[in-house]
Amino acid sequence: MKKDYTNQSLTKGSFAAYCLLLIFKILCIPTKDSFHFNFYVRKTKWIHSLVFTIVVMILSNGTVFQSHAQCTNCTYTAPSGGTNFNLNGNETLCITANTSNLGWNMNGSGNKICLATGVVWDQPFGGNLQAGTVIEVYGTLNLGNGFNVNGTPPNAIINVHAGATLNHTGGFGNGVTINNDGIVNFTSTSNIDVTGSFVLNNSSTGTVNALTTTNFKLGNNATINNDGTIHLANFENEEGYLNNNATGVFIVDRSMNNHGAFINNGDFQLPCNTLSGAAGATTCSFRVGDKGVGKEFISNTCIKVLNGNVTFDGPGTLNSGFEIGDGYNLTLNKTVSGTNGSFLVKGGTSTINLSGSYIGTNMKFYDVNTAGNSFDSNFGNNASSFTVSSSAGCSAVVACTPPTNVTAGSNSPVVEGGTINLTSSSTGGTSYAWSGPNSFSSSLQNPSIASATASMSGTYTVTITSSGTCTATATTLVNITTACTPPTVTATVNQATCTGAVANNDAKISFTTSIGDKYGISVGATYTGSGYAGAASITTGGGNLTGISNPNTSTQYTIRVFNGSDACFKDTVVTLNPKICIAPCESKCNPLKVVINH
Repeated sequence: MKKDYTNQSLTKGSFAAYCLLLIFKILCIPTKDSFHFNFYVRKTKWIHSLVFTIVVMILSNGTVFQSHAQCTNCTYTAPSGGTNFNLNGNETLCITANTSNLGWNMNGSGNKICLATGVVWDQPFGGNLQAGTVIEVYGTLNLGNGFNVNGTPPNAIINVHAGATLNHTGGFGNGVTINNDGIVNFTSTSNIDVTGSFVLNNSSTGTVNALTTTNFKLGNNATINNDGTIHLANFENEEGYLNNNATGVFIVDRSMNNHGAFINNGDFQLPCNTLSGAAGATTCSFRVGDKGVGKEFISNTCIKVLNGNVTFDGPGTLNSGFEIGDGYNLTLNKTVSGTNGSFLVKGGTSTINLSGSYIGTNMKFYDVNTAGNSFDSNFGNNASSFTVSSSAGCSAVVACTPPTNVTAGSNSPVVEGGTINLTSSSTGGTSYAWSGPNSFSSSLQNPSIASATASMSGTYTVTITSSGTCTATATTLVNITTACTPPTVTATVNQATCTGAVANNDAKISFTTSIGDKYGISVGATYTGSGYAGAASITTGGGNLTGISNPNTSTQYTIRVFNGSDACFKDTVVTLNPKICIAPCESKCNPLKVVINH
Protein backbone atom coordinates (compact mmCIF):
# COMPACT_ATOMS: atom_id res chain seq x y z
CA MET A 1 0.00 0.00 0.00
CA LYS A 2 1.32 3.44 -0.86
CA LYS A 3 1.81 5.53 2.27
CA ASP A 4 0.40 9.08 2.32
CA TYR A 5 2.87 11.59 3.78
CA THR A 6 0.81 14.71 3.12
CA ASN A 7 -0.26 15.04 6.74
CA GLN A 8 3.04 13.96 8.30
CA SER A 9 5.16 16.41 10.30
CA LEU A 10 8.94 16.04 9.77
CA THR A 11 11.21 17.42 12.43
CA LYS A 12 14.53 19.06 11.75
CA GLY A 13 16.50 15.88 12.46
CA SER A 14 14.27 13.40 10.61
CA PHE A 15 14.03 15.61 7.53
CA ALA A 16 17.79 16.16 7.43
CA ALA A 17 18.48 12.44 7.77
CA TYR A 18 16.01 11.60 5.01
CA CYS A 19 17.44 14.17 2.58
CA LEU A 20 21.06 13.24 3.24
CA LEU A 21 20.24 9.55 2.68
CA LEU A 22 18.61 10.46 -0.63
CA ILE A 23 21.66 12.48 -1.68
CA PHE A 24 23.96 9.58 -0.80
CA LYS A 25 21.95 7.17 -2.95
CA ILE A 26 22.04 9.56 -5.91
CA LEU A 27 25.78 10.09 -5.60
CA CYS A 28 26.39 6.33 -5.49
CA ILE A 29 24.81 5.67 -8.91
CA PRO A 30 27.56 4.01 -11.04
CA THR A 31 29.05 6.15 -13.83
CA LYS A 32 29.74 3.53 -16.52
CA ASP A 33 29.92 5.72 -19.58
CA SER A 34 30.21 9.33 -20.71
CA PHE A 35 26.46 9.87 -20.55
CA HIS A 36 26.38 8.82 -16.92
CA PHE A 37 29.49 10.85 -16.20
CA ASN A 38 27.99 14.05 -17.62
CA PHE A 39 24.82 13.42 -15.64
CA TYR A 40 26.94 12.85 -12.54
CA VAL A 41 28.69 16.22 -13.00
CA ARG A 42 25.38 18.03 -13.46
CA LYS A 43 23.71 16.29 -10.56
CA THR A 44 26.56 17.06 -8.11
CA LYS A 45 26.13 20.79 -8.83
CA TRP A 46 22.41 20.42 -8.16
CA ILE A 47 23.18 18.43 -5.00
CA HIS A 48 25.36 21.28 -3.69
CA SER A 49 22.43 23.70 -4.01
CA LEU A 50 20.10 21.23 -2.36
CA VAL A 51 22.44 20.65 0.58
CA PHE A 52 22.85 24.41 1.07
CA THR A 53 19.08 24.89 1.05
CA ILE A 54 18.55 22.09 3.58
CA VAL A 55 21.18 23.50 5.93
CA VAL A 56 19.62 26.99 5.81
CA MET A 57 16.17 25.56 6.50
CA ILE A 58 17.43 23.48 9.41
CA LEU A 59 19.39 26.30 11.03
CA SER A 60 16.64 28.87 10.61
CA ASN A 61 13.86 26.97 12.33
CA GLY A 62 12.98 24.07 14.58
CA THR A 63 10.74 22.48 11.94
CA VAL A 64 11.23 22.59 8.23
CA PHE A 65 7.76 22.97 6.84
CA GLN A 66 6.24 25.06 9.64
CA SER A 67 5.89 28.80 8.87
CA HIS A 68 6.10 31.29 11.75
CA ALA A 69 6.10 34.45 9.66
CA GLN A 70 3.57 36.17 11.91
CA CYS A 71 5.90 36.14 14.93
CA THR A 72 8.78 38.55 14.27
CA ASN A 73 11.35 40.53 16.25
CA CYS A 74 11.59 37.69 18.77
CA THR A 75 13.65 38.44 21.87
CA TYR A 76 13.14 34.89 23.19
CA THR A 77 11.87 31.68 21.56
CA ALA A 78 10.02 28.86 23.28
CA PRO A 79 10.45 26.03 23.81
CA SER A 80 13.89 25.98 22.13
CA GLY A 81 15.09 28.78 24.40
CA GLY A 82 13.68 27.31 27.61
CA THR A 83 10.39 27.50 29.51
CA ASN A 84 11.06 30.41 31.89
CA PHE A 85 11.71 33.94 30.68
CA ASN A 86 12.27 37.50 31.91
CA LEU A 87 10.59 40.13 29.72
CA ASN A 88 11.94 43.55 30.65
CA GLY A 89 9.95 45.95 28.51
CA ASN A 90 9.35 46.03 24.74
CA GLU A 91 10.47 42.40 24.44
CA THR A 92 8.77 39.56 22.57
CA LEU A 93 8.46 35.88 23.49
CA CYS A 94 7.74 33.78 20.37
CA ILE A 95 6.24 30.30 20.76
CA THR A 96 7.19 28.39 17.61
CA ALA A 97 6.68 24.75 18.64
CA ASN A 98 4.20 22.87 20.80
CA THR A 99 4.82 23.56 24.48
CA SER A 100 3.16 23.79 27.90
CA ASN A 101 3.48 25.42 31.32
CA LEU A 102 5.60 28.40 30.37
CA GLY A 103 6.71 30.77 33.11
CA TRP A 104 7.73 34.39 32.90
CA ASN A 105 8.46 37.53 34.85
CA MET A 106 7.41 40.82 33.29
CA ASN A 107 8.86 44.23 34.03
CA GLY A 108 8.18 47.43 32.17
CA SER A 109 5.71 47.95 29.36
CA GLY A 110 5.37 46.90 25.73
CA ASN A 111 5.97 43.17 26.23
CA LYS A 112 4.42 40.72 23.78
CA ILE A 113 3.85 36.97 23.46
CA CYS A 114 3.29 35.55 19.95
CA LEU A 115 1.90 32.04 19.34
CA ALA A 116 2.67 30.91 15.79
CA THR A 117 0.30 29.26 13.31
CA GLY A 118 -0.13 25.52 13.81
CA VAL A 119 1.44 25.58 17.27
CA VAL A 120 -0.40 24.37 20.41
CA TRP A 121 0.34 26.09 23.72
CA ASP A 122 -1.10 24.46 26.86
CA GLN A 123 -1.09 26.88 29.82
CA PRO A 124 -3.22 25.25 32.56
CA PHE A 125 -2.16 27.65 35.34
CA GLY A 126 -2.53 30.99 33.54
CA GLY A 127 0.09 33.56 34.51
CA ASN A 128 0.78 37.16 35.52
CA LEU A 129 0.80 39.90 32.91
CA GLN A 130 1.72 43.55 33.03
CA ALA A 131 -0.85 46.13 31.93
CA GLY A 132 -0.69 46.61 28.17
CA THR A 133 0.88 43.21 27.44
CA VAL A 134 -0.22 41.87 24.04
CA ILE A 135 -0.70 38.15 23.28
CA GLU A 136 -0.98 37.39 19.55
CA VAL A 137 -2.67 34.01 18.98
CA TYR A 138 -2.24 32.50 15.50
CA GLY A 139 -2.25 28.88 16.71
CA THR A 140 -4.18 27.16 19.53
CA LEU A 141 -4.00 28.40 23.12
CA ASN A 142 -5.45 26.04 25.74
CA LEU A 143 -5.78 28.19 28.85
CA GLY A 144 -6.68 26.93 32.32
CA ASN A 145 -6.78 29.65 34.94
CA GLY A 146 -7.11 33.19 33.62
CA PHE A 147 -4.36 35.77 33.48
CA ASN A 148 -3.73 38.10 36.42
CA VAL A 149 -3.01 41.59 35.13
CA ASN A 150 -0.94 43.99 37.23
CA GLY A 151 -1.15 47.77 37.00
CA THR A 152 -4.22 48.32 34.82
CA PRO A 153 -5.23 50.41 32.96
CA PRO A 154 -4.57 49.73 30.14
CA ASN A 155 -5.88 46.20 29.74
CA ALA A 156 -3.72 43.33 28.60
CA ILE A 157 -4.84 42.33 25.09
CA ILE A 158 -5.35 38.87 23.59
CA ASN A 159 -5.71 39.00 19.80
CA VAL A 160 -7.20 35.75 18.45
CA HIS A 161 -6.57 35.92 14.72
CA ALA A 162 -8.55 34.32 11.90
CA GLY A 163 -7.88 30.56 11.91
CA ALA A 164 -6.72 30.60 15.55
CA THR A 165 -8.45 29.11 18.61
CA LEU A 166 -8.54 30.06 22.29
CA ASN A 167 -9.91 27.32 24.59
CA HIS A 168 -10.47 28.43 28.18
CA THR A 169 -11.78 26.44 31.15
CA GLY A 170 -12.37 29.49 33.37
CA GLY A 171 -13.43 33.11 33.21
CA PHE A 172 -11.60 36.42 33.01
CA GLY A 173 -11.33 39.16 35.58
CA ASN A 174 -10.24 42.74 35.55
CA GLY A 175 -7.76 43.98 32.97
CA VAL A 176 -8.22 41.71 29.91
CA THR A 177 -9.43 42.57 26.40
CA ILE A 178 -10.03 39.81 23.84
CA ASN A 179 -10.20 40.81 20.18
CA ASN A 180 -11.53 37.74 18.39
CA ASP A 181 -11.35 37.08 14.66
CA GLY A 182 -11.16 33.31 15.14
CA ILE A 183 -12.76 30.93 17.65
CA VAL A 184 -13.05 31.31 21.43
CA ASN A 185 -14.41 28.33 23.38
CA PHE A 186 -15.33 28.52 27.07
CA THR A 187 -15.27 24.84 28.04
CA SER A 188 -16.13 24.84 31.75
CA THR A 189 -19.09 22.75 32.94
CA SER A 190 -19.68 25.16 35.85
CA ASN A 191 -20.26 28.92 35.94
CA ILE A 192 -18.18 31.31 33.85
CA ASP A 193 -17.67 34.84 35.19
CA VAL A 194 -16.15 37.75 33.29
CA THR A 195 -15.90 40.90 35.37
CA GLY A 196 -14.43 44.37 35.86
CA SER A 197 -12.79 46.02 32.89
CA PHE A 198 -12.95 42.79 30.83
CA VAL A 199 -13.85 43.43 27.17
CA LEU A 200 -14.71 40.91 24.45
CA ASN A 201 -14.75 42.32 20.93
CA ASN A 202 -16.09 39.60 18.63
CA SER A 203 -15.60 40.60 14.99
CA SER A 204 -17.79 39.65 12.03
CA THR A 205 -15.53 36.60 11.43
CA GLY A 206 -15.38 35.61 15.10
CA THR A 207 -17.22 32.80 16.90
CA VAL A 208 -17.61 32.48 20.67
CA ASN A 209 -19.05 29.32 22.26
CA ALA A 210 -19.98 28.47 25.85
CA LEU A 211 -22.24 25.47 25.37
CA THR A 212 -21.37 23.36 28.42
CA THR A 213 -21.54 26.03 31.13
CA THR A 214 -24.29 26.25 33.74
CA ASN A 215 -24.25 30.03 33.39
CA PHE A 216 -22.15 32.59 31.51
CA LYS A 217 -22.17 35.77 33.62
CA LEU A 218 -21.22 39.19 32.30
CA GLY A 219 -20.22 40.92 35.54
CA ASN A 220 -20.31 44.51 36.68
CA ASN A 221 -18.86 46.90 34.05
CA ALA A 222 -17.59 44.08 31.79
CA THR A 223 -18.37 44.55 28.09
CA ILE A 224 -19.21 42.38 25.08
CA ASN A 225 -19.31 43.91 21.60
CA ASN A 226 -20.60 41.37 19.08
CA ASP A 227 -20.37 41.63 15.31
CA GLY A 228 -20.02 37.87 14.73
CA THR A 229 -21.66 34.82 16.32
CA ILE A 230 -21.94 34.14 20.06
CA HIS A 231 -23.64 30.91 21.19
CA LEU A 232 -24.23 30.32 24.91
CA ALA A 233 -26.13 27.69 26.88
CA ASN A 234 -27.32 30.17 29.55
CA PHE A 235 -26.54 33.85 29.93
CA GLU A 236 -26.78 36.43 32.70
CA ASN A 237 -25.90 40.05 32.07
CA GLU A 238 -25.39 40.91 35.73
CA GLU A 239 -24.46 44.58 35.38
CA GLY A 240 -22.35 44.63 32.26
CA TYR A 241 -22.67 46.07 28.78
CA LEU A 242 -23.82 43.87 25.89
CA ASN A 243 -23.88 45.34 22.39
CA ASN A 244 -25.22 42.99 19.72
CA ASN A 245 -24.41 44.97 16.60
CA ALA A 246 -25.99 44.92 13.14
CA THR A 247 -24.09 41.84 11.87
CA GLY A 248 -24.13 40.11 15.26
CA VAL A 249 -25.91 36.80 15.93
CA PHE A 250 -26.45 36.17 19.66
CA ILE A 251 -27.93 32.78 20.57
CA VAL A 252 -28.90 31.71 24.10
CA ASP A 253 -30.10 28.12 24.20
CA ARG A 254 -32.01 28.21 27.48
CA SER A 255 -32.18 31.08 29.93
CA MET A 256 -31.45 34.79 29.42
CA ASN A 257 -31.39 37.10 32.47
CA ASN A 258 -30.57 40.70 31.65
CA HIS A 259 -29.85 43.11 34.53
CA GLY A 260 -27.34 45.30 32.70
CA ALA A 261 -27.22 47.31 29.51
CA PHE A 262 -28.32 45.32 26.44
CA ILE A 263 -28.43 47.09 23.08
CA ASN A 264 -29.72 44.81 20.33
CA ASN A 265 -29.20 45.89 16.73
CA GLY A 266 -28.61 42.40 15.35
CA ASP A 267 -30.12 38.92 15.49
CA PHE A 268 -31.03 37.63 18.96
CA GLN A 269 -32.39 34.08 19.32
CA LEU A 270 -33.60 32.00 22.25
CA PRO A 271 -34.48 28.62 20.65
CA CYS A 272 -34.82 26.73 23.99
CA ASN A 273 -32.42 23.93 23.21
CA THR A 274 -32.58 22.02 26.50
CA LEU A 275 -30.02 19.48 25.30
CA SER A 276 -27.26 22.09 25.38
CA GLY A 277 -25.15 22.45 28.50
CA ALA A 278 -24.07 20.02 31.18
CA ALA A 279 -26.27 21.72 33.77
CA GLY A 280 -28.17 24.92 34.38
CA ALA A 281 -31.73 25.90 33.59
CA THR A 282 -34.00 23.03 32.57
CA THR A 283 -36.68 25.43 31.32
CA CYS A 284 -36.31 28.41 29.04
CA SER A 285 -36.99 32.05 29.81
CA PHE A 286 -36.16 35.64 28.91
CA ARG A 287 -36.08 38.13 31.78
CA VAL A 288 -35.21 41.84 31.99
CA GLY A 289 -34.15 43.07 35.44
CA ASP A 290 -33.80 46.56 36.90
CA LYS A 291 -30.36 47.93 37.75
CA GLY A 292 -31.12 51.62 37.19
CA VAL A 293 -30.05 54.31 34.75
CA GLY A 294 -27.56 53.22 32.12
CA LYS A 295 -28.34 49.52 32.57
CA GLU A 296 -31.48 49.22 30.43
CA PHE A 297 -32.69 46.84 27.74
CA ILE A 298 -32.97 48.43 24.28
CA SER A 299 -33.89 46.47 21.14
CA ASN A 300 -33.87 47.99 17.68
CA THR A 301 -34.29 44.75 15.72
CA CYS A 302 -36.43 41.63 15.93
CA ILE A 303 -36.26 39.31 18.95
CA LYS A 304 -37.87 35.87 18.89
CA VAL A 305 -38.29 33.83 22.07
CA LEU A 306 -39.92 30.79 20.54
CA ASN A 307 -40.01 28.65 23.69
CA GLY A 308 -40.00 30.40 27.03
CA ASN A 309 -41.78 32.97 29.17
CA VAL A 310 -40.84 36.65 28.82
CA THR A 311 -40.84 38.90 31.91
CA PHE A 312 -39.95 42.59 32.21
CA ASP A 313 -39.05 43.21 35.87
CA GLY A 314 -37.10 46.23 34.69
CA PRO A 315 -37.77 48.95 32.11
CA GLY A 316 -37.18 48.32 28.43
CA THR A 317 -37.09 50.22 25.15
CA LEU A 318 -38.65 48.38 22.22
CA ASN A 319 -38.18 49.94 18.78
CA SER A 320 -38.87 46.71 16.89
CA GLY A 321 -40.86 43.51 16.93
CA PHE A 322 -40.78 41.00 19.80
CA GLU A 323 -42.39 37.59 19.32
CA ILE A 324 -43.24 35.11 22.10
CA GLY A 325 -43.80 31.51 21.00
CA ASP A 326 -46.99 29.50 21.20
CA GLY A 327 -48.09 28.72 24.75
CA TYR A 328 -45.64 31.04 26.53
CA ASN A 329 -46.43 34.14 28.60
CA LEU A 330 -45.58 37.85 28.52
CA THR A 331 -45.56 39.80 31.82
CA LEU A 332 -44.81 43.53 32.12
CA ASN A 333 -43.98 44.56 35.70
CA LYS A 334 -42.20 47.73 34.55
CA THR A 335 -42.61 50.19 31.70
CA VAL A 336 -41.80 49.12 28.17
CA SER A 337 -41.70 52.10 25.80
CA GLY A 338 -40.36 52.95 22.39
CA THR A 339 -41.09 53.94 18.82
CA ASN A 340 -42.57 51.50 16.30
CA GLY A 341 -42.24 48.65 18.78
CA SER A 342 -44.61 45.70 18.93
CA PHE A 343 -45.34 42.50 20.86
CA LEU A 344 -46.82 39.37 19.29
CA VAL A 345 -48.01 36.73 21.81
CA LYS A 346 -48.83 33.55 19.94
CA GLY A 347 -50.81 31.61 22.51
CA GLY A 348 -49.86 32.26 26.12
CA THR A 349 -51.10 34.75 28.70
CA SER A 350 -50.26 38.46 28.43
CA THR A 351 -50.32 40.66 31.55
CA ILE A 352 -49.57 44.26 32.53
CA ASN A 353 -49.34 44.53 36.32
CA LEU A 354 -49.91 47.67 38.41
CA SER A 355 -46.29 48.83 38.21
CA GLY A 356 -46.06 48.09 34.49
CA SER A 357 -47.07 49.92 31.33
CA TYR A 358 -46.69 49.74 27.55
CA ILE A 359 -46.37 53.18 25.96
CA GLY A 360 -44.66 55.08 23.18
CA THR A 361 -45.09 56.20 19.60
CA ASN A 362 -46.83 53.90 17.14
CA MET A 363 -46.62 50.94 19.54
CA LYS A 364 -48.56 47.80 18.58
CA PHE A 365 -49.73 44.65 20.34
CA TYR A 366 -51.44 41.38 19.36
CA ASP A 367 -52.35 38.35 21.49
CA VAL A 368 -53.51 35.57 19.18
CA ASN A 369 -55.75 33.65 21.61
CA THR A 370 -57.37 36.55 23.50
CA ALA A 371 -60.76 38.03 22.67
CA GLY A 372 -60.12 41.43 21.09
CA ASN A 373 -56.44 40.43 20.86
CA SER A 374 -55.35 42.87 23.59
CA PHE A 375 -53.68 41.94 26.90
CA ASP A 376 -55.38 39.21 28.90
CA SER A 377 -54.94 41.34 32.04
CA ASN A 378 -54.20 45.05 32.09
CA PHE A 379 -53.93 46.50 35.59
CA GLY A 380 -51.63 49.46 34.98
CA ASN A 381 -51.92 50.84 31.49
CA ASN A 382 -54.26 52.94 29.39
CA ALA A 383 -55.21 50.91 26.35
CA SER A 384 -55.06 54.02 24.15
CA SER A 385 -51.25 54.12 24.48
CA PHE A 386 -50.88 51.28 21.96
CA THR A 387 -52.75 49.85 18.98
CA VAL A 388 -54.05 46.29 18.72
CA SER A 389 -52.89 45.18 15.29
CA SER A 390 -52.35 41.87 13.54
CA SER A 391 -49.21 43.37 12.01
CA ALA A 392 -47.51 43.28 15.42
CA GLY A 393 -44.37 41.21 15.75
CA CYS A 394 -41.28 41.17 13.63
CA SER A 395 -43.20 42.05 10.48
CA ALA A 396 -43.78 45.43 12.10
CA VAL A 397 -40.08 46.25 12.33
CA VAL A 398 -39.18 49.63 10.91
CA ALA A 399 -35.75 49.56 9.31
CA CYS A 400 -33.12 51.90 10.70
CA THR A 401 -29.36 52.11 10.71
CA PRO A 402 -27.70 52.32 14.12
CA PRO A 403 -24.74 54.68 14.61
CA THR A 404 -21.35 53.11 13.95
CA ASN A 405 -17.79 53.82 15.14
CA VAL A 406 -19.20 54.76 18.53
CA THR A 407 -16.63 55.84 21.12
CA ALA A 408 -16.61 57.39 24.58
CA GLY A 409 -13.66 58.90 26.40
CA SER A 410 -12.58 61.17 29.23
CA ASN A 411 -9.60 62.96 30.70
CA SER A 412 -9.36 60.41 33.55
CA PRO A 413 -7.71 60.36 36.04
CA VAL A 414 -9.00 63.69 37.36
CA VAL A 415 -7.75 65.27 40.59
CA GLU A 416 -10.40 66.20 43.14
CA GLY A 417 -11.67 69.70 42.48
CA GLY A 418 -10.78 69.49 38.80
CA THR A 419 -13.07 69.22 35.78
CA ILE A 420 -14.22 65.95 34.21
CA ASN A 421 -14.32 66.23 30.41
CA LEU A 422 -16.39 63.54 28.68
CA THR A 423 -16.12 63.01 24.92
CA SER A 424 -18.05 60.92 22.41
CA SER A 425 -18.09 60.37 18.67
CA SER A 426 -19.92 58.28 16.11
CA THR A 427 -20.81 57.95 12.46
CA GLY A 428 -24.50 58.65 11.88
CA GLY A 429 -25.33 59.79 15.43
CA THR A 430 -27.73 62.71 15.80
CA SER A 431 -28.46 62.89 19.54
CA TYR A 432 -26.61 61.98 22.71
CA ALA A 433 -27.71 60.93 26.20
CA TRP A 434 -25.12 60.56 28.98
CA SER A 435 -25.65 58.86 32.35
CA GLY A 436 -23.28 58.18 35.21
CA PRO A 437 -22.57 58.26 38.96
CA ASN A 438 -24.47 60.66 41.23
CA SER A 439 -27.46 60.53 38.82
CA PHE A 440 -25.46 62.45 36.22
CA SER A 441 -27.19 63.02 32.89
CA SER A 442 -26.57 65.24 29.89
CA SER A 443 -27.77 65.59 26.32
CA LEU A 444 -24.52 67.21 25.18
CA GLN A 445 -22.14 65.31 22.96
CA ASN A 446 -19.11 66.33 25.04
CA PRO A 447 -20.23 67.46 28.51
CA SER A 448 -18.03 68.67 31.36
CA ILE A 449 -18.48 68.30 35.13
CA ALA A 450 -16.80 70.89 37.33
CA SER A 451 -15.54 70.47 40.92
CA ALA A 452 -14.96 66.72 40.75
CA THR A 453 -15.39 64.68 43.94
CA ALA A 454 -14.56 61.08 44.81
CA SER A 455 -18.23 60.09 44.45
CA MET A 456 -18.05 60.97 40.75
CA SER A 457 -15.71 58.05 40.06
CA GLY A 458 -17.23 55.25 37.99
CA THR A 459 -18.56 54.29 34.57
CA TYR A 460 -20.18 56.90 32.34
CA THR A 461 -22.41 55.68 29.50
CA VAL A 462 -23.42 57.55 26.36
CA THR A 463 -26.38 56.38 24.28
CA ILE A 464 -26.19 57.73 20.73
CA THR A 465 -29.27 57.75 18.50
CA SER A 466 -29.31 57.82 14.70
CA SER A 467 -31.78 59.73 12.55
CA GLY A 468 -34.16 56.77 12.92
CA THR A 469 -34.80 55.02 16.22
CA CYS A 470 -31.65 52.92 16.39
CA THR A 471 -29.18 53.45 19.19
CA ALA A 472 -25.70 52.37 20.18
CA THR A 473 -23.80 52.85 23.43
CA ALA A 474 -20.24 53.31 24.62
CA THR A 475 -18.72 53.61 28.09
CA THR A 476 -15.74 55.26 29.70
CA LEU A 477 -14.32 54.80 33.20
CA VAL A 478 -13.47 57.92 35.23
CA ASN A 479 -11.18 57.77 38.27
CA ILE A 480 -11.07 60.69 40.72
CA THR A 481 -7.82 60.95 42.66
CA THR A 482 -7.07 62.98 45.75
CA ALA A 483 -5.20 66.23 45.28
CA CYS A 484 -1.56 65.36 44.83
CA THR A 485 1.13 66.47 47.28
CA PRO A 486 4.36 65.16 45.73
CA PRO A 487 6.65 63.51 48.26
CA THR A 488 9.95 65.09 49.26
CA VAL A 489 12.82 62.67 48.75
CA THR A 490 16.39 62.69 50.08
CA ALA A 491 18.53 60.07 48.36
CA THR A 492 21.89 58.58 49.40
CA VAL A 493 24.24 56.53 47.21
CA ASN A 494 26.85 54.26 48.84
CA GLN A 495 29.54 52.88 46.59
CA ALA A 496 30.70 49.30 46.88
CA THR A 497 33.30 48.49 49.54
CA CYS A 498 36.69 46.93 48.85
CA THR A 499 38.37 43.73 49.90
CA GLY A 500 41.91 44.33 48.93
CA ALA A 501 42.00 45.24 45.26
CA VAL A 502 38.56 43.68 44.63
CA ALA A 503 35.30 45.66 44.82
CA ASN A 504 32.45 43.91 46.63
CA ASN A 505 28.96 43.76 45.15
CA ASP A 506 27.42 45.64 48.05
CA ALA A 507 26.63 49.07 46.65
CA LYS A 508 23.49 50.61 48.08
CA ILE A 509 20.90 53.23 47.12
CA SER A 510 18.65 54.50 49.90
CA PHE A 511 16.27 57.36 50.51
CA THR A 512 14.10 58.98 53.13
CA THR A 513 10.71 60.65 52.66
CA SER A 514 8.16 62.31 54.88
CA ILE A 515 4.86 61.49 53.15
CA GLY A 516 5.42 58.77 50.53
CA ASP A 517 3.79 55.38 51.07
CA LYS A 518 5.21 53.20 48.25
CA TYR A 519 8.33 53.19 46.09
CA GLY A 520 10.19 51.53 43.24
CA ILE A 521 13.79 51.80 41.95
CA SER A 522 14.77 51.08 38.34
CA VAL A 523 17.92 51.39 36.22
CA GLY A 524 18.12 54.42 33.96
CA ALA A 525 17.15 58.08 34.00
CA THR A 526 13.48 57.19 33.28
CA TYR A 527 11.43 55.12 35.71
CA THR A 528 10.40 51.71 34.28
CA GLY A 529 9.45 49.85 37.45
CA SER A 530 6.10 48.76 38.90
CA GLY A 531 3.13 51.07 39.23
CA TYR A 532 1.52 51.97 42.53
CA ALA A 533 -0.27 48.62 42.91
CA GLY A 534 2.94 46.58 42.57
CA ALA A 535 5.35 48.97 44.31
CA ALA A 536 7.05 48.20 47.62
CA SER A 537 5.59 49.66 50.81
CA ILE A 538 7.45 52.29 52.83
CA THR A 539 7.37 51.21 56.46
CA THR A 540 10.16 53.20 58.17
CA GLY A 541 10.14 56.53 56.37
CA GLY A 542 12.27 55.35 53.50
CA GLY A 543 13.52 52.45 51.43
CA ASN A 544 16.61 51.07 49.75
CA LEU A 545 18.07 48.84 47.08
CA THR A 546 20.98 46.79 48.40
CA GLY A 547 23.46 44.27 47.04
CA ILE A 548 24.06 46.23 43.84
CA SER A 549 26.97 45.00 41.73
CA ASN A 550 29.87 47.40 41.37
CA PRO A 551 29.30 49.01 37.94
CA ASN A 552 31.98 49.29 35.27
CA THR A 553 30.82 52.81 34.43
CA SER A 554 28.71 55.42 36.12
CA THR A 555 25.12 54.16 36.15
CA GLN A 556 21.93 56.13 36.75
CA TYR A 557 18.98 54.86 38.83
CA THR A 558 15.53 56.41 39.22
CA ILE A 559 13.75 56.32 42.58
CA ARG A 560 9.97 56.80 42.30
CA VAL A 561 8.17 57.54 45.57
CA PHE A 562 4.35 57.39 45.38
CA ASN A 563 1.89 59.24 47.55
CA GLY A 564 -1.38 57.37 47.44
CA SER A 565 -1.80 56.61 43.72
CA ASP A 566 -0.14 56.25 40.31
CA ALA A 567 -1.01 59.89 39.62
CA CYS A 568 0.97 61.31 42.55
CA PHE A 569 4.72 60.63 42.77
CA LYS A 570 8.21 62.12 42.86
CA ASP A 571 11.07 60.82 40.69
CA THR A 572 14.65 61.26 41.85
CA VAL A 573 17.58 60.29 39.60
CA VAL A 574 20.85 59.29 41.27
CA THR A 575 24.20 58.13 39.91
CA LEU A 576 26.18 55.13 41.18
CA ASN A 577 29.88 55.47 40.31
CA PRO A 578 32.26 52.51 40.07
CA LYS A 579 34.49 51.85 43.08
CA ILE A 580 38.22 51.69 42.28
CA CYS A 581 40.00 49.45 44.77
CA ILE A 582 43.80 49.55 45.31
CA ALA A 583 45.67 46.97 47.36
CA PRO A 584 47.36 48.45 50.50
CA CYS A 585 51.21 48.53 50.81
CA GLU A 586 52.39 45.34 52.54
CA SER A 587 56.13 46.25 53.06
CA LYS A 588 57.36 47.23 56.50
CA CYS A 589 58.57 50.77 57.02
CA ASN A 590 62.10 51.42 58.51
CA PRO A 591 62.64 54.53 60.60
CA LEU A 592 64.52 57.32 58.82
CA LYS A 593 67.84 58.24 60.42
CA VAL A 594 69.16 61.75 60.01
CA VAL A 595 72.87 62.40 60.77
CA ILE A 596 74.08 65.97 61.13
CA ASN A 597 77.83 66.51 60.79
CA HIS A 598 79.33 69.57 62.39
